[in-house]
Amino acid sequence: MNLSKYQDFVESRAKGHAADLKYVAIALGGETGEALDVVKKMLRLVDGNKVKDWPDLIEWANTDGDRNKLDDLREKLMLELGDVLWYWVRMCQLFGMNPKDVMKANKVKLEARND
Repeated sequence: MNLSKYQDFVESRAKGHAADLKYVAIALGGETGEALDVVKKMLRLVDGNKVKDWPDLIEWANTDGDRNKLDDLREKLMLELGDVLWYWVRMCQLFGMNPKDVMKANKVKLEARND
């Protein structure tokens, strides 16, 4: 799915509370927290082993851990990130911003950094 079609989808579902900026802002924070909670569970699953990315988690799960549980958590994370995306796009819409413009502006900002 491309971003333009997704924006149309969000717009078509934006009824009730999704038309209220305060609700959308709080929901975006809440969904972000839910995504972070899944990451916390992934890190707890590896029990302190040093992992920095998904391949590290897979390597750990394949050798020492529970691959099925890790895969289940990854699926849950994908769903939570989808909720974050929905509320992020909706917030852009409520502020009259095109998400593509936000992405472009962020790219320019990050490229200007000297880190």
